[in-house]
Amino acid sequence: MFMQLIEDAAGDPRNAQFLCRACQLAYLPEADGAKGFRDELGLSAKFISIDNTQVYIAESPDHMLSHFAVQKIPQASTDSKTGCSQTP
Repeated sequence: MFMQLIEDAAGDPRNAQFLCRACQLAYLPEADGAKGFRDELGLSAKFISIDNTQVYIAESPDHMLSHFAVQKIPQASTDSKTGCSQTP
């Protein structure tokens, strides 16, 4: 049985549990995350990664979610000629 997301139930703890698990799954490697979204939440998920931005788009006939995995932001450095901050 999948965890449930209850749209019209403000404060329902099942919603918090569902969204918490989706956040945890967003940090797994692509194959494991997609499997978790499918097996645990009943959602078909697609992983998209561009530069330092990673997101799972997950959907079912009733719901659509996007969960971002925040990765380490590259350390900014200062250009020695201009003194301006730059990110690699």
